[in-house]
Amino acid sequence: FLSLFSAARRRFSAYMAVFAMIQANSGTIRLKELYRKLSVIDDRIPDEPATASGGTKSSRREIKGLGNVAALLDSFVAMQYVVQSKDLEDEPVLGLGPRALVDVGRFQIAMFSAQALHNKDVDASIIQELKDNEAKDKEDNANKDDVDNAQQ
Repeated sequence: FLSLFSAARRRFSAYMAVFAMIQANSGTIRLKELYRKLSVIDDRIPDEPATASGGTKSSRREIKGLGNVAALLDSFVAMQYVVQSKDLEDEPVLGLGPRALVDVGRFQIAMFSAQALHNKDVDASIIQELKDNEAKDKEDNANKDDVDNAQQ
């Protein structure tokens, strides 16, 4: 049971680290950049993703206690915690998915980031920006509902 708890905790920590990096990078991050940042946190993680041709051997290996990073990111996409798209240069880009926003939320991601930075307080401007964005999202959704009701 303890090893199952530890595995769940490691997976949650991986989710939150990925979410924090996406959020800190203005909401999207190139896959290559994400790997570089993850490798700074844990040097066992390769600093670049596997390529279509297979990439380096290190980019496909299992990491003790974490597993295969590419498979882990694929599972985040499959569960809609992260959405994947391509940028203008046809590079893979990751953004926060709907489940990350509903199940976790931007504020909790900001709090995780602050704790990861040795319990530094979240800057008040960040909290205000998150509140403003949440209010704007609610307003946009209300306007969309009004349009949908008017069309019926």
